[in-house]
Amino acid sequence: MHEMLLSVVIPSYNRAALLTHAVDSVLAQADAFADRIEVIVVDDGSTDASAHVLREHLRQHYPATIIAPRKGYELGTEHEPRPALGQEPKSTPGLLARIIEQPNAGAGAARNTGTRAAAGTYVLFLDGDDTLLPGALASVSAALHLAPTSPPTTVVARPLMVNHDPEDPAMRRAAQQTKPAANTPELRTWPTWLEAYAHAGAFLGAGGLCVRRDALLTAGGFPEHRINSEDIHLQLRLGRLGPCVTIDQPSLFAYRQLPGSASRANQRTLDGWRYIVRQHAMSAYGPHNDALDRIVIRLMAQQMRAHARRFLREGDHALAWAMYRLGAGCSWRAGRKGWVLRYPASWLMRRITNRGS
Repeated sequence: MHEMLLSVVIPSYNRAALLTHAVDSVLAQADAFADRIEVIVVDDGSTDASAHVLREHLRQHYPATIIAPRKGYELGTEHEPRPALGQEPKSTPGLLARIIEQPNAGAGAARNTGTRAAAGTYVLFLDGDDTLLPGALASVSAALHLAPTSPPTTVVARPLMVNHDPEDPAMRRAAQQTKPAANTPELRTWPTWLEAYAHAGAFLGAGGLCVRRDALLTAGGFPEHRINSEDIHLQLRLGRLGPCVTIDQPSLFAYRQLPGSASRANQRTLDGWRYIVRQHAMSAYGPHNDALDRIVIRLMAQQMRAHARRFLREGDHALAWAMYRLGAGCSWRAGRKGWVLRYPASWLMRRITNRGS
């Protein structure tokens, strides 16, 4: 029996209507991997019976799938022994699917729970409201075996952006792909994830991110505070930890832009970037003032500028100003001095306009 290659970790909170689609999108293309892949769903304290709905769905449609539910899972503990990294998992007939239920603790904590439970050498993250596109696992496998002598630490791909409507034409086109695995994925290798970001615009976010499990543990996993942008913190922690492969084509997963999603919670976004700025000041992303640190500063500046502009468009003046103040230093160091000088006037004019209306 081969070592288990890939653990697909799917955190979910109150996504019963979409969670089965996310899991189906993995199971539909897992046959080629036999017993080298597992799916771990972490139900993060849902109140909409997500775990029950998924469990019944699996029993009805995948009778050969092994389902090992764990109810009342406590953070930081294991109710079952997990194979050590590199140790062969127990022989199981077919795909292993596990459902872990835990008290609500946030997306970062849910992903860490799945990582702790994972037996795979690599962990692929997929959110409960997203969908793995046809051929995605074949593309990931090609990326992982691109350089056998120096296996990648991370694999990243761009998502297909779709709206919340299940009938979105982009989703229908993706579902109509018949033999996507026959299309050779466009892969590029980079010395580090930071260089992939700087030169190829590698995607930011946990969705579709594939990481060696030992690197995840070295990086400390996701922050478990109730903040947004915890996934960017992890990627910055992983930024120097080894080779990265980018999948330029095809898209790996469909990212649903849901109304009221966590990414729109402005205060949590500001809190997340305050955390990232503090971590950078403590050299959590590597030494300061070298070439890779300059990439980190540019990334931070780009993201905080974008949030400051968005907050202002949405009329959230206080948080817009707070984000501007937080990110002005990074933008100045990144050479965006003009933006730093112009933004206060834009902020003042927008505030005056909104008051007048």
